[in-house]
Amino acid sequence: MRVSSLVILLALVGGGVYVFMFTDWISKGRRAATGFLPAKTADEAAQRFAKAVKARDLKTAATYCTGEYANLLTNAHQPVSEVGSTLDQIAEYMKNKQWRTDKSVAVVHYFDLMPPQLTPAPAKKIDDKTAEVAFMVENPGFEGPVTPQLFEQFKGHRPALFQRALLPVTIAPTAVSNAGTVKVVKVGEDWKLDVPVPDIQKANVNEYVNNYKSLYNGLDSFRKDMTNESRTIGTKADFESRMATAVSESK
Repeated sequence: MRVSSLVILLALVGGGVYVFMFTDWISKGRRAATGFLPAKTADEAAQRFAKAVKARDLKTAATYCTGEYANLLTNAHQPVSEVGSTLDQIAEYMKNKQWRTDKSVAVVHYFDLMPPQLTPAPAKKIDDKTAEVAFMVENPGFEGPVTPQLFEQFKGHRPALFQRALLPVTIAPTAVSNAGTVKVVKVGEDWKLDVPVPDIQKANVNEYVNNYKSLYNGLDSFRKDMTNESRTIGTKADFESRMATAVSESK
């Protein structure tokens, strides 16, 4: 290899390493500035994880987790950010307009890969390097009982789009106002959630990631329509019907 070619190759490799390190440094700086510092206790790990999930920032949530579950969160960051943020806007809008019904809440509940309503209880110490934290999954707004009939409108959608597929498996995926316990371990000087990932969860989340765009486009189109045409949506039933149509057309 000529000297000039070697110099160019080294420059390219060095430049790539510099860009990677610079980008990583920027990401860490942004997280630190918003309060997402490394967790020095089990409670900090659970609380900052929940805070990142609520912000729809799964890349940051992943920094408070170990191994496969961290990778799962990172891979799902984009769809959760896009679909989740749209669902949040729809939920807030229908709440403000008093158009919320259990069937419309079910849409938000069903298609949310990772619900933002996670609240950790105080950690219980097991030993110097292990603890457990119970997470409460809060009611997303159902007024009546959660029955199978609420979800009949979603027949025909992929099973992988089923509600809360990204939750830690120790939390019941269909739970409302229920708790599940998550293990927290000390890794070096930091604490992280140590969540097992069964094959079915990986498969479901990967299918969602690969096929979420049609769902996102349908929901986002509905979000824009409801904002621009709010005067034509005169009743809760109108709102509920149009949302169900948007979802059914995005299979």
